[in-house]
Amino acid sequence: MSPMPRVRWVSCPRFSRPSRSAYIDGIRAEYAKVAEAHARNEREKQRLPLSRARENAHKIDWSSYSVVKPQFFGTKVFETYDLEELSRYIDWTPFFQTWELKGRFPAILEDEKQGEAARQLYADAQAMLAKIIEEKWFRPRAVIGFWPANAVGDDIRLFTDEGRKEELATFFTLRQQLSKRDGRPNVALSDFVAPLDSGVADYVGGFVVTAGIEEVAIAERFERANDDYSSILVKALADRFAEAFAERMHERVRKEFWGYAPDEALAGDDLIGEAYAGIRPAPGYPAQPDHTEKKATPCGPARRFRASISAIPKAIISALPRWSGIRFSTMRAARICQSQRLSAGSGRCSTTCRPTARRKSTALRDVSRIAGTNKKARVLPALFCVFC
Repeated sequence: MSPMPRVRWVSCPRFSRPSRSAYIDGIRAEYAKVAEAHARNEREKQRLPLSRARENAHKIDWSSYSVVKPQFFGTKVFETYDLEELSRYIDWTPFFQTWELKGRFPAILEDEKQGEAARQLYADAQAMLAKIIEEKWFRPRAVIGFWPANAVGDDIRLFTDEGRKEELATFFTLRQQLSKRDGRPNVALSDFVAPLDSGVADYVGGFVVTAGIEEVAIAERFERANDDYSSILVKALADRFAEAFAERMHERVRKEFWGYAPDEALAGDDLIGEAYAGIRPAPGYPAQPDHTEKKATPCGPARRFRASISAIPKAIISALPRWSGIRFSTMRAARICQSQRLSAGSGRCSTTCRPTARRKSTALRDVSRIAGTNKKARVLPALFCVFC
């Protein structure tokens, strides 16, 4: 396999002292304008006190809610999974983005500017993929589970059984606080789970999948052989297998294990385009910016987390499948904590971080820090939430 050339040239002309000073002053003035424009834009965003945002929550008529009961409660373990089957669920577009080749697959292979590099990379990936499958380089594993659940305010409580007396875990969701127009609600994920006082028996599921810890040793072996290209390639393919496993497990949840879409017949672009009933936002992603919720998922193989709450091993995804029966479109919490964590006591608006810290019995600085790292990373254990 030939390494991909990825050199970016940056030139910097030599300046005399007066020219250098003028150049630096110009850059500072330019960035001062950018900073002021950003600050002005932030000031124009009207944020509601948390109490008012909660009053404007999304309202659902739970009396007409039809519940689909999962096929089992508790967890089910998959100690391994067929790599060839998972390979059919790989979305290749993000793979090329790993190499800074931007475009949709397969059109990128015929791109006028990037096509040649994309075709070479794809050929190398297919060669390694064949070895991964034939020699079983990875051992994919998964755990799925389902539990009785109901919402209490902005929280989602999971229970050990249908009696709903003993609490198993709590997910602390975050509510949008930007002022909305035209009667639109300030949404939190908990709005789409039947409230405990409604008397409706609702359910939540979850899963954790991993492409396998083997990725680490294989990548290190390539690095020791000074083959950084193959090291990056195997990591990128492990990431694709983890995402493919999430896609496949999500499909089986919809059709088999929960069974709320038994007649679904989607493939290819329909799956990639999420034409099915549901979505899967992740902790640290826009709908739930709090990374610490990854630890709350009461299922999955043993996982370790760094201080930033990224997962070990890297190619791992965890998820909450679907609050059943509710039509739902993608939402984002709009970086609530990052933009409001310093506003407590200012009189301008209530911060979400302080009450969230109280709900979670967590230090305010920790909630602010984790919520403030709301960035999409290659290896986040993704919260797989599905709304139908």
